[in-house]
Amino acid sequence: MEEYFEADIKKDAISHAREKYPEECCGLIVNDKYIALENIATDNINSFKIDSSVLIHYEDDIKAVVHSHCDDDNLPEAGHASKKDMVQQVALGIPFGIIHLNKYGNYVKDFWWGDQLPVQDLVGRPFVHGVYDCYSLLRDYLRNKGVVIPIYPRDNYFWETYKHEDDATHKPENMVLENINDVNINHPELGKFIEINAEDLQEGDFIAAQMRSKVVNHCAVYIGNGLVLHHLYNKLSRREPKNRWAKYWTNYFRYMEVV
Repeated sequence: MEEYFEADIKKDAISHAREKYPEECCGLIVNDKYIALENIATDNINSFKIDSSVLIHYEDDIKAVVHSHCDDDNLPEAGHASKKDMVQQVALGIPFGIIHLNKYGNYVKDFWWGDQLPVQDLVGRPFVHGVYDCYSLLRDYLRNKGVVIPIYPRDNYFWETYKHEDDATHKPENMVLENINDVNINHPELGKFIEINAEDLQEGDFIAAQMRSKVVNHCAVYIGNGLVLHHLYNKLSRREPKNRWAKYWTNYFRYMEVV
């Protein structure tokens, strides 16, 4: 993964995260320095909040907002951005970084995202739900062509019915197809996804898939010569033969730019 910030800056952020464990730390990268801030969230074990006056004070010079996650690595959400994180990043329009610590307070990894950062290489990305996943790959494929479609903040495992008792009412979301439909209906200025037949597939078309789920939960880019570019859960993004996953493909789309 590309390094967006100097090692000393990240070292300071990691030190702050470990110092505040088990609370979530928060801070800002301002110019070439990490600034540790107070987390004023009521529940600072599971969330973070930065005083808005601090953001206003530094707003012209903020390079990134940083906070930590202290996770049990056995949980499905461990090491990923939450839907709330994604919503906040889009709202602020500033890159976000997360320092991931395990349940013992030890550093695991850090990751950074936001359209304000350069597009990451499409092949070889590590999987981080909502940051580097199948939809992010499709979106960045289009970004490389100068087309920016919306970011859709999403829960991890949005395609499953949660098995925890306190989430008994959660139903799987058909988010992939709903988001494509949202682009078509609410963002006509960006272009349109039209559904095509499998036999009409061309380089640059998109494929939706239903992988061990009750709803469509995956997407891929067809790159020609019988290959797709996609990003499977907890795998590196990769090129693979399209037919390897043929039994999962459900829908085929072509993106049509506004003329």
